[in-house]
Amino acid sequence: MTLQVESSHWLVSQMGPDFLILAEPSLWPSGRGMVTLTVGGQSELIPVVLPRGISPSSREVEITEAGDSPETLWGTMAVPLGERSRDGEVI
Repeated sequence: MTLQVESSHWLVSQMGPDFLILAEPSLWPSGRGMVTLTVGGQSELIPVVLPRGISPSSREVEITEAGDSPETLWGTMAVPLGERSRDGEVI
């Protein structure tokens, strides 16, 4: 399972109805993202909102449903001026 926000990706260890547990803590501001869940070779894209972002002090990340289709959300995740590293800085 992975979380993608803009051009950054994180491995997800566990997902609940309103949270993710990342494999490693990280830093990212609040925003919208996409969880890719793959089971039995079938992938499902789940649009999410990270209302409090990702904190380096915890692997747990609060999420809510984005309510958008994956296709709509992918369009909002483009980073026209450069890609962001995992610490949120534009490179």
